[in-house]
Amino acid sequence: MPVMFWIWLGVTVAAVIIELSTQDLVSIWFSAGGLIAMLMSISPKVPWYASAPVFLVISFVLLISLRKITKKFLHKKSEGKTNLDLIVGQKTHIVTAGSFDTLATVVLNGLTWNVRTESRDPLIPGDMVEVLKIQGNTLIIEKIKSAEDADSDIK
Repeated sequence: MPVMFWIWLGVTVAAVIIELSTQDLVSIWFSAGGLIAMLMSISPKVPWYASAPVFLVISFVLLISLRKITKKFLHKKSEGKTNLDLIVGQKTHIVTAGSFDTLATVVLNGLTWNVRTESRDPLIPGDMVEVLKIQGNTLIIEKIKSAEDADSDIK
């Protein structure tokens, strides 16, 4: 194999390694140009100095024409809600009591969650609450009705 083959192989591998570490869709196009230049260097009829312009032209044409398209395709944002997003806004009852020092618990979708209010108000079993947001593995809730109010509604 000619020396230029190994040089272009090194350029191609370096571009791939840089792309894998950055994942910004810039250097991957230079690896494609390096691959074409490497294949050109195998032929004894192609002079070594002809592969450099081919490398540059192919790399920049691919970069300019395909980067925006592939970036848009690869980085699509999900339009649907995740399972955690579906929890926000749900209403449930407190299962175990909680105060300033201890977290209360609720059951949502068959899972037991630790909960607290933003103001760390005491919560007692039977309080009706609504999930405002999620912080780590704790649901931040707002008390809608206390257990006493719910009992008076029933009577």
